[in-house]
Amino acid sequence: MEKVILRLHSLTDTIAHPSKPLEEDIENIADIIRAEISGAAHSQYARDRTTGGINGVAREIRALQFENRVLAHKTAITTAQHSGWLAAGYLNLPTCSKLIATGESISVYQCSPKNSTITTEITSCGPQPKLGDYTLDTEGWELTPYNPCYWH
Repeated sequence: MEKVILRLHSLTDTIAHPSKPLEEDIENIADIIRAEISGAAHSQYARDRTTGGINGVAREIRALQFENRVLAHKTAITTAQHSGWLAAGYLNLPTCSKLIATGESISVYQCSPKNSTITTEITSCGPQPKLGDYTLDTEGWELTPYNPCYWH
């Protein structure tokens, strides 16, 4: 808050200056005080208007940030319903993370990467990747039970 100092004016002594009436000095001082108060009020008004504008911008930014978070949440849920691996990548989660959407909730499935040697088996549907009794999921990140025509 800004401090305003009002100047004090001494009234002239009518005995020292009998030709100058006291009421005229009082009116001049009152006008000066009124002007100083008006100036202080104007600067306070300007500060209040500026503060109000800044607060309005801050409210708008918070509202936009909230809308952005809601949109990111909805996008993650929608993407996770199609591909949990893609949704995890969208949210910049660590490698080997998968999102599982259940209604409006999301769970993070965290796995540990493991190097494996995958063989190719030729079936009536064509070549299929195989690791024991499993094959690679079509997204290439997890194993699913082997089915000779899974990839076709």
